[in-house]
Amino acid sequence: MPSKKPHISKSRIGSLLRCEAAFGYHYGMGYTAPPKWIMAWGLSFEHGCNLNWRQKETTGENIPIGDVIDAARDDLHQKSDSLEVIWDPGVDVDVATDRMALALKTFNDELGFRVQPVEGGVQKHIEVEFKGQDWVLDNYIDLVAKDGLDGAWEGRKLMHREGDPPVGPCIIDVKTTGKSGGWKGSDVEATWDPVIYDVAMHAAGITPGGFEFHISRHKNGAHWMKEPKTQIFSVRVNPTMRAGLLKLLLRFKAKNDYIIETGITVPNYGWACKGCGFRRLCRKDFGREPPK
Repeated sequence: MPSKKPHISKSRIGSLLRCEAAFGYHYGMGYTAPPKWIMAWGLSFEHGCNLNWRQKETTGENIPIGDVIDAARDDLHQKSDSLEVIWDPGVDVDVATDRMALALKTFNDELGFRVQPVEGGVQKHIEVEFKGQDWVLDNYIDLVAKDGLDGAWEGRKLMHREGDPPVGPCIIDVKTTGKSGGWKGSDVEATWDPVIYDVAMHAAGITPGGFEFHISRHKNGAHWMKEPKTQIFSVRVNPTMRAGLLKLLLRFKAKNDYIIETGITVPNYGWACKGCGFRRLCRKDFGREPPK
């Protein structure tokens, strides 16, 4: 559960950067929009992965892929019923769960089954406190693994020279995408995720050895891929980036508080409008049809 203390989080920062208006509707006014099916699909995908990783924390053994798939399918059916998921034409829960089975098998064969979580490393929760501040950075990390995948961390030799202390655990962020062309290295580098994870881990007294994005790609734009694919990106975070984020966090928190207290926002019309659940409210309040 999110922190009960005044806080900022990776999801709040991401929402602020995407669109202030949507942030205000959700975090300021407390509105909840029915999720697009692709969002629910991604959460159920991670649910199946987490089921395996939680067992592997203690036993070191993967559970059968069929159990992973069944858990993800059941979770998506539950979300479909309880969250009023919005489905695209030609896609329903049965189509989505069939595709989930293919994507999970590919992902776990190539990536998921090959990592070993540290104890307490699945959905690790860390609250970061700051001197002189009455709020925390509330953070969940998908997976803290003993190491990344063999050969994935191309920059490891640059980080870990002879005589250096042992390389710390690897932070893994799991993402699913139907994005045309998949993710690119520049996409990963443009996110705040690795830097926020880095700040959180250092606050917990742990120096990470690396940050990896493990990505399941199951669609090519509007079309399902015949064979799902996986991608992996490795990212390093240097102390300068960490210091830069700490300064920006004060601005993010100030903006967070201002919007919640005043309700004053400006919509950011663009790509995020397509999947936004607040389109009707935005059109009514700002007098403009959001782009499709």
